Amino acid sequence: MKSYLSEIKKINQSNIENIYYLVGSDHYLQTYFYEKLYSLFLENNPIEKHYFIAGHDSSQDIMEALFSTDIFNSRKLIFIRNLGGLKGKFVEEFINYIKNPIKENILLIIQDEFGSNIKLLKTLSKSIAPISASTPFKNEMKIWANKFFKDFGLEKVSTDCIEHIIEISGSTLSSLKGEIEKISLNIDNKSELTIEDINIYSINNKSNYFYEFFNFLGKRDAQNALSVGFNLLNNDATLIKFINPLCEFFQKLLFIKIFNGTNNPKSSYNYSYLAPSVNRNLSVYASNFKNKEIVYALKSLGK
Repeated sequence: MKSYLSEIKKINQSNIENIYYLVGSDHYLQTYFYEKLYSLFLENNPIEKHYFIAGHDSSQDIMEALFSTDIFNSRKLIFIRNLGGLKGKFVEEFINYIKNPIKENILLIIQDEFGSNIKLLKTLSKSIAPISASTPFKNEMKIWANKFFKDFGLEKVSTDCIEHIIEISGSTLSSLKGEIEKISLNIDNKSELTIEDINIYSINNKSNYFYEFFNFLGKRDAQNALSVGFNLLNNDATLIKFINPLCEFFQKLLFIKIFNGTNNPKSSYNYSYLAPSVNRNLSVYASNFKNKEIVYALKSLGK
């Protein structure tokens, strides 16, 4: 698996390959990679863009975009999602293209899921090393947080502040960027950011409250969980916004109880509604609940 940041660095240095294969479901990383490629060519020569979702768009249209050329040798940036949607003879045609791509084309393939058993994806992985587009782990998340703060004009940000914003808002890069953007709108970019600033201005403190709510819930501290929950409701959060996070929370607790830690409860989730610190403490929270209590909670949420 190739490093995402290493590949971005190569693109910035105009070291471009004909085919890129991104695997992972962080949509910010997917979009950023595409925009990096496009902007590079936009600065120099025009490039023709094509966007396909295999299975939704015609397989024949996809093949025509890949194989067709014109007398001017125009460059094309072709974005294909969900390769499993290619069927019949077009699978073999696509494999042939991978083996001998047209040099004027830049092909970007995106697959959300790891470990797919689709034959085409297995063949593709043997020919092209995938690039990880999953939400980064904490150390790499810090690099992105630094970038977002600088992008929004906030230069004076301590390591403690970066770690705090990741804790409460780093479930995906999109959510992290959104939080930092909201904070930047309320802070003088010449001032030094504090953790108190983050707690005040981060979605009116809602992200931090949600983190605290699930932390208290996991510890079975009902009084504080209810207090934080009512605080959220009084700040325009709706009950609907609690449903998906609560379902995910109790489903993950149940997986831990059933498999006794031998199964990763996160593996079924491309996107998490829970803060990273909540996900990390799920095993601790699970020890505070009986199986029948978790099942009862899930049944109640279902109703």
